[in-house]
Amino acid sequence: MVALANLPNDGGVLDLTTPTRYIQLYYQTMYRKPLVFGYVSRLPLSLAEKESGLMRAVNRKDYVKLWDMYQVRYIVTGEIIEETSPYVLIGLVYQDDSVNIYRLECTCEDQK
Repeated sequence: MVALANLPNDGGVLDLTTPTRYIQLYYQTMYRKPLVFGYVSRLPLSLAEKESGLMRAVNRKDYVKLWDMYQVRYIVTGEIIEETSPYVLIGLVYQDDSVNIYRLECTCEDQK
């Protein structure tokens, strides 16, 4: 998680490797970036609906929606992401034996 802490803090982290939310929350204290599906004590209906849409985007691997609508900038996964998109660049920024960290970046003209 030290590698993630050293990356720009401009969006959320989708952690698909850590086995429990409790450990995810612990790691989040180290890298200090917003955590997708973080913990709240009371779940209002509006947040439940947003999380439902977010989960659909994760399951569909809709990286454009994750970047644009949910401001996800990092995906921590054990898998290799080989998706390509004309709108979002998915770049590998860190890799070790069990974890890959990808950064999502817009390829929009106004971002260059």
